[in-house]
Amino acid sequence: MQTPMPMTASSTLLDQQELQALEQKFDPEMRFRPSVPPATLLIKYLLIGLSCFHYYTAGFGLLREVTHRGVHLAFVLGLIFLVFAGTQRRAQSLAVHSLGSPGGIPLIDWLLGLCCAISVLYIPSTFDDLAFRVGNPNQWDVLMGTVLFVALLDATRRSMGWPLPLIALGFTAYALFGRVFPGLLQHAGIDRVRAVHPHRILQTLVMIVHRARFLVSERNPTKGRQVRRKDAQQHTNRETPT
Repeated sequence: MQTPMPMTASSTLLDQQELQALEQKFDPEMRFRPSVPPATLLIKYLLIGLSCFHYYTAGFGLLREVTHRGVHLAFVLGLIFLVFAGTQRRAQSLAVHSLGSPGGIPLIDWLLGLCCAISVLYIPSTFDDLAFRVGNPNQWDVLMGTVLFVALLDATRRSMGWPLPLIALGFTAYALFGRVFPGLLQHAGIDRVRAVHPHRILQTLVMIVHRARFLVSERNPTKGRQVRRKDAQQHTNRETPT
C-alpha cells in the first residue's frame, strides 16, 4: 500500500498560489489591480474614511437618508475605478508610477472615479429641487444622470464581469424602445431624458443594494438578523424628532 506524500511548506505555498490564480481567473471580484504610492496610500485612507463614516452613521450620526446613500455610493463607486483595472491585461501588468499613470493607475481611471463620485453627490446636494424635476429634468440633471449611468455600467463590468451590465443594457433598451416589441411586451416607452434622471438611478442602486443584503441574510440567518436589526435601528433614529 502506497503511503501518501507528506505536505511540505513549499507544496502548501504552491497550492495557495494556484488557488489565488484560479480565483483571479474565474472570479472578477478578485482581480485587484496592483498599485504603488501615492495611489496605495490614497486608497487606504479612502477606505478608512468610509469605515469611519459608517461607524458614525451607525452609532450616533443622524443624516438624511439620501445623503447617507449618496456619500456611501460616492466612496464605493469611486474606489472601484482605483481598485479594479479596465482590462485583464492592465490588471496583470506591473504598476509603475508615471505622469500619465499616477500610482500605477491610468489618468482615465482617476477621471472616471472622480466623475462618478461627483455625479452621485450631485443627487443629495440638489435633492430638494431634484425631486420636483423628476418629469422635467434640466440640462445638469441629464448630464449628471448620463455620466452616472455610463460610469455605473463600467464599474459593474470591472468588479463583477459582463453578465450584469449586459442585463442592465437589455432592460434599458426595452424601456427605451418598447414600441417595437410585439404583443404583450409592447409599451409606450420612455424618452432618454427621463431614463437617465439621477433620482431614478439612485433609487435603482438602492434597490439593488437592499436586494443583495436580503440575499446575504437568507444565506446566513444570524447575519441576516443583525442586518435587519441594524436597519430597523437606523430607521428609528432617523424618524425620531430631535
